[in-house]
Amino acid sequence: MGLQLSDLERAAAQSLIAQGPPPKPQPASKQRPPAYNLIAAEDLIVDDSIVTPAMRISGFLPERGVVLLGGRPKCGKSWFAVQTALSVVTGHPLAGYLRVHSPGRCQLWALEDGLPITKDKLLKLLGGLMPDGLADLKVFPELRHPILRGGDAILRQALHDHPAEVIILDSLFKLTGQTRPHDSITQADYDVIDRVRSIATEHQAVAIICMHTKKGCKPGAPIENLMGTTGNTAAADVIAEIARTGYNGKLHVVGRLLPEGEFDLEFAEGPTWGWTIQGKAGENVMGETEADVLAYLAAQGPSKPGTIAAGIRRSFGAVWQALNRLQAKAKVVRQSDRRWRLA
Repeated sequence: MGLQLSDLERAAAQSLIAQGPPPKPQPASKQRPPAYNLIAAEDLIVDDSIVTPAMRISGFLPERGVVLLGGRPKCGKSWFAVQTALSVVTGHPLAGYLRVHSPGRCQLWALEDGLPITKDKLLKLLGGLMPDGLADLKVFPELRHPILRGGDAILRQALHDHPAEVIILDSLFKLTGQTRPHDSITQADYDVIDRVRSIATEHQAVAIICMHTKKGCKPGAPIENLMGTTGNTAAADVIAEIARTGYNGKLHVVGRLLPEGEFDLEFAEGPTWGWTIQGKAGENVMGETEADVLAYLAAQGPSKPGTIAAGIRRSFGAVWQALNRLQAKAKVVRQSDRRWRLA
């Protein structure tokens, strides 16, 4: 029996020898790289590829990012949005005042107005003219799915098929898929704005999102009125609010990319239509269109509005509004033959 045990022990020892030394312990799996990016301040300073976005429209619209355009229902923000679209594609000053530095292509998502109302606004704003650049404005009357449930893919496809530097989305509650607008911004709204920002960044564009301000809010505080008392403005680069009283109003603009500004507005309902900017609030500032009209009359003498508009390459509506403002300032006179001259 002892002989059998010894044979077993010998066999076990030989088996262990045949197996070789025990395997070495395997090193622990490598840790994931840290989830952050950094750049040395010196490298940041000398990196010419990192720049602040330039302004496409002075005092209002950068070339990249997200702009929130807010106001109470029926305050005229959709009119201002359509005017912005026309200024982008034609290069004419926005509301007859704010300079367009770089005209481009524009997508107007008229989700609230639809095609009939948008057409009516375009006809009234253009005054029967068909300016150069109008072909660069594409109108989309619907978004079949909310942004976070497939609408983002639709927007990306539209930008792939019809590239644009400016995207106007009217309005936020239509992007979220709600049945009616609400008075305070929600996390879902932030998520929608952030998704739109990502799409605009991918396509090197700027997006304007129209939205309603809170009931009972006091004009002149766009951050609180559009984003709520939290003051969380991370989702937007520029926040603009239109406040209207009758035919007059204010446009208040704040943002990271431009100095804070407030402008006096006037709304016209025929024979010309839309907003005109009278100047900076509290100042008697002459707009660019007014200055061009005065220069034209000084050089050409008494002229009709249509002739002036063609000569200075402005819309008839912008020239008509400028002439009326200049008449109120006693700088021009309308003659009996309907021509205008310097006072």
